[in-house]
Amino acid sequence: MKPFTTIFLLFYALLLTFAPLFGQQQKDVSLDTPPGTHVFVLPTNIGHLEIGADVQYYEDKEKTLTFDAVAAPAMASRWKSYDKQTLSFGFKRSAYWLRFALRNPSPQQNDWLLEIVFPTLDSIELYSPHSDGHYTHYVMGDYLPFSRREFQYRTFIKRLDMPDSQPQVYYLKVSTTSSTIIPIILHRNDEFITYSNHWQFFYGWLLGALMILIAYHIILFAFTRAKSYVFYVLYMCGVVFYTATFNGFTAQYVLPESGNLLQYSMMLSIGLALLGLVLFTRAFLNTKEFSPRFDIVLRGLAIYLCVVSVAVTFTDYLTTNIILSSSLLPVVVICYGAALRVAWRVRSYQHLYFLVGSFSLMFGGALTSLMTIGILPNTIITRNSVQFGAIMESLLFSLALSLQYKILQQEKARAQEENYRLIRDANETLRRAVEERTAELQEKNGDLETANEEIQRQMEIQTDQAREIELANTTLQEQNEKLNDLNKEKNEIIGIVAHDLKNPISAVHGLAELVQSGFAEPEQVPEITRQIVVTADRMLQLVRNLLDVNRLESGTVQFNFVEFDIVPMVEATLAQYTPLAEAKNITLHYHKETDSSTIIADEQATMQILDNLISNAVKYSPLGKQVFMRVSSSSSFIRLAVEDEGPGLSEDDKSKLFGKFARLSARPTAGEYSTGLGLSIVKKMVEAMNGRVWCESELGKGAAFIVELPIGKNA
Repeated sequence: MKPFTTIFLLFYALLLTFAPLFGQQQKDVSLDTPPGTHVFVLPTNIGHLEIGADVQYYEDKEKTLTFDAVAAPAMASRWKSYDKQTLSFGFKRSAYWLRFALRNPSPQQNDWLLEIVFPTLDSIELYSPHSDGHYTHYVMGDYLPFSRREFQYRTFIKRLDMPDSQPQVYYLKVSTTSSTIIPIILHRNDEFITYSNHWQFFYGWLLGALMILIAYHIILFAFTRAKSYVFYVLYMCGVVFYTATFNGFTAQYVLPESGNLLQYSMMLSIGLALLGLVLFTRAFLNTKEFSPRFDIVLRGLAIYLCVVSVAVTFTDYLTTNIILSSSLLPVVVICYGAALRVAWRVRSYQHLYFLVGSFSLMFGGALTSLMTIGILPNTIITRNSVQFGAIMESLLFSLALSLQYKILQQEKARAQEENYRLIRDANETLRRAVEERTAELQEKNGDLETANEEIQRQMEIQTDQAREIELANTTLQEQNEKLNDLNKEKNEIIGIVAHDLKNPISAVHGLAELVQSGFAEPEQVPEITRQIVVTADRMLQLVRNLLDVNRLESGTVQFNFVEFDIVPMVEATLAQYTPLAEAKNITLHYHKETDSSTIIADEQATMQILDNLISNAVKYSPLGKQVFMRVSSSSSFIRLAVEDEGPGLSEDDKSKLFGKFARLSARPTAGEYSTGLGLSIVKKMVEAMNGRVWCESELGKGAAFIVELPIGKNA
């Protein structure tokens, strides 16, 4: 129980840490403003102010009223005051007009910004007053291209101009096909920079962690081929896409110029997440075996979600939005019911993780539903409870999958042991059968002299059968030994990958906690962020190398053999690593010892081979040494030799030089990172292109890595 409890508390601690504390509203009703309008007095000692309670609104059901019409004195009696902090009107086809008055008691601090903290609103029109009485019209919303925003930020920001201490009356017109939620926050400019940086960092950390989980489970699927990993990744992609879209990152980074497509991406992300959740629930819980009735319901839900998701592009957006949004809680409740049913029957820890994860999403959906109908206040927690519940559920589902993988490994080991036992029993039974048959034939030999030839023939047949069975047993044992070796290699790879990923993830977590806890100075944040990016690059490089090795070993890599001159590629690669070599005071030498330098090979693979060999030479060479690159030829091959003055290789190093995750005695001389897969990839690529690679080295006298590739026909 401890792991998911710790994650749950940590997650909501982060949420509460980043939730901004807004200043209390000050009101002034004694000034000359439209009847019933409250004047919000901007504080002089606080940088944030959330307004909502006592903001006046008018519902324009036909969407026909103009600004002059709603601002006319005849409309004064139709305005209503809102009694909650965040304005929330649910799913409506109406347009809503808002009216509020602001007074800046300190005109010399005229740097206030107005933020609408709900990135999925379609259209926002702001009417800002001037001292001469006329109004300026500004248009915002996610239907407009991102480049047209005054501030290139994920939410909607508008600079306010209040040069005097007189009250200014502002009007907002909001219309949208999504839920009409209008959180209004006022910021001082300097305070907003700090506020936005905190939230950008929080969501960057959050989305980055989810992407790492996706990559991790894709790797697990490559090893296990279990469908539950595919459906979990499908669900996680929907959660990541929904979180990015709901918080404005899709509009900022993915679809900045496509308003309509951005609208549909929200619905598609919800449909994708719910479909992945339903399919993952079926596969992980094995409802077909443990709960057939729930399995039928889940299959029906999957078909329903596919139809609704496809219908998004053909039906009215608001209708589809309402259908999908209202489907969230029932889908989660059904998945939770299935988990409760299976967990009651099976009673295992992985099902308990799944049960608690489903409850997290159901709890978040319930908070949002209670907020929508007005029972709970509309706060930053209730407004985002669905996405935070989905993220919490994703983490717990990941723990459940990890535990299930461990159990599958244990069951596999038990099955292998049972297989060995059955083989031993079969051999013993066969031995006894042969002995009994032989004894029987010997006993009857004296009485069956006339049938002696037939008996001899039967004995020969039995002997041949025994040989065939023995041969079959030998073959089966050899295959089992190969399977054991492969299983051992797989477990070693998983252990190494887990170790190599654990430290960078711990480093990222530690750096993030350093910033989040406030112990880091502001000037340290960019360096910490850079370290996080560098660490993430290391993890990404390890995953890429693993995928390259897997593709090479499985034979799925398609090489494009062409004839080309190797010299420009060699020169370009040397030029690429010259700055790195100069930083270590290493001199790169290039010697072309042949006029024929055309080879037949795959250009991309050849570039990767050169990159690995030259980068290794620079990486393992001490400061102030030299690296030599030589190109020569023979009648059939072009030879590429990379020589360094590094520590050289021992005999033990040479024996495991081109193996996967080879850990050699030599270490990078400037703290560079090495995955241990580079030379393994080089060897597989060279041999796949009909070449060969080897190393010549003596301990303490440097090393030379030599590659020979087939010479071109026109060389």
